[in-house]
Amino acid sequence: MLLEAAFLDDPTDADLWDRLSTAAEVAGKQADAAAAFAMAIDGGGLSPEDQAALAQRVAHIHDVVLGKPED
Repeated sequence: MLLEAAFLDDPTDADLWDRLSTAAEVAGKQADAAAAFAMAIDGGGLSPEDQAALAQRVAHIHDVVLGKPED
């Protein structure tokens, strides 16, 4: 997904977070979006606030959207 690649190039761009989430929902690729968010968290370089915000998105995707908590 092109948007996912752009997100990983600049994971600090909160606008891209929303666009990736929307595109993933439309395409049925929410698990891929969660994986990209998790990669950005693991990759470092994010502020603690951004890490927390992305972690909340990952948890929401796994718990609510996919219906299965992340391991």
